[in-house]
Amino acid sequence: MDVQILAKEYCFTPFLQEYLERSVRSAFTSTHGHVRQVSVQLSEISAERGGRENLCEVSVTLPDRPTVVIHEVQENMFTAIDYAVRRAAYRTKRMTKRKKREPEGMPCTPAC
Repeated sequence: MDVQILAKEYCFTPFLQEYLERSVRSAFTSTHGHVRQVSVQLSEISAERGGRENLCEVSVTLPDRPTVVIHEVQENMFTAIDYAVRRAAYRTKRMTKRKKREPEGMPCTPAC
C-alpha cells in the first residue's frame, strides 16, 4: 500500500506526518491487500465568519472498483485526519467485502 501526502499551503510538521502515516496504516490493516494507494491532501480553507478551518481529503484507489474519496472539514487538523481516515477505511472495507460476495461468471437469479 502506497501512502502519498500532499499539504497545500499548510504548515506540515514531521510530527503531523508521522501521526498521519500511523493513522492510515492502522486504519487500513484489514484491507491493505486490496488497497493500491492512499492519497491524503491537507489544506486550510476560509470559514464563514473569518476564521480558518482545516480540510483533509482522503482518496483510496482500489483495483476494479471506483476510487473512494472522503472530505472532512474541522477546526483541528488532527480531528479532521481521524474522521476522514476512519470513514475512508470503513467505506473501503465495505467495498472489498461486496466484491468478495459477488460470484464470478455466474448470473444472479431472483432465487438467489
